[in-house]
Amino acid sequence: MIPALLVSFAVLFIGLSLASPAVNSIEQRLNTSAPGDTKLHEPFTQRILHPLRQRLVKKVSFMLPKEKKEAWQKRLWQAGFLTAVPSDLAAAKLLGSTVAAGIVLLLLVLGDGGFNVFTVIKAIVPAGTIGYLVPELVIGQRIVLRKQKCDKELPDCLDLLTISVEAGLGLDAALAKVVEKGRGVLAKEFAYLLRELQMGQSRKKAWRNVASRVGTESVANFVSAVIQAEQLGVGLAQVLRSQSMQVRTKHRQKVEEKAMKAPVKMLLPLVLFIFPTMFVVLLGPALIQIIRVMSQ
Repeated sequence: MIPALLVSFAVLFIGLSLASPAVNSIEQRLNTSAPGDTKLHEPFTQRILHPLRQRLVKKVSFMLPKEKKEAWQKRLWQAGFLTAVPSDLAAAKLLGSTVAAGIVLLLLVLGDGGFNVFTVIKAIVPAGTIGYLVPELVIGQRIVLRKQKCDKELPDCLDLLTISVEAGLGLDAALAKVVEKGRGVLAKEFAYLLRELQMGQSRKKAWRNVASRVGTESVANFVSAVIQAEQLGVGLAQVLRSQSMQVRTKHRQKVEEKAMKAPVKMLLPLVLFIFPTMFVVLLGPALIQIIRVMSQ
């Protein structure tokens, strides 16, 4: 039992070491400029555990194939983690698997103690698998919610862009106005777009990155229209107004489609819950009377 307890604590220790927070860059510079042995004044998590996590993340990054890295990077962007890299997701998966397995092993040790190696394996493997899949499930849920927010915010953003361009502003200035007035997902994406343009990224590539990070059809169509208008020299105000009308038309069609599906979705609850109750209320007294007559 003592070796199993030591193993469980070791697993939890490694998991917590992977989750140790990074040092603030300002604090790190101040500590570097301070006199004395800075290494001894640093916390244990930063002297030992944080370098261990960095080495582990680097090794995991080398093990990932290129296709997997690209797919994970795209999902991280679509989930809103714009500064994350695939190795962070791999570390999160490893952390979830390690912590879940460690918790299950600790519960087994603190239990009755009547278990063997096969029992431990049967308990740890499912727990580790679930812990490995939890980050992917969280990212998938964030992607769905973020796409819904983008589709909901796009008509208002297009209206503000159209008004700003028609008032005489350039496209970049209109985007800056949307960033200033907005607080949603698209405002953050446009802010990231302007930052990429300031850093020297080509306009076509920067707009393509927006479509890749968002991942919705409506935003992809809007990006394609803007790129085509800039390449062909078409008036942006006309393109933006046309895109705004198309987006609102599609939004109205989606709402009408959901309204038409509502009766079909209500059919199952009606059949399972409402109709049986109505039959009991209507036919109950008659059934009681029939039973009385038959008994006589």
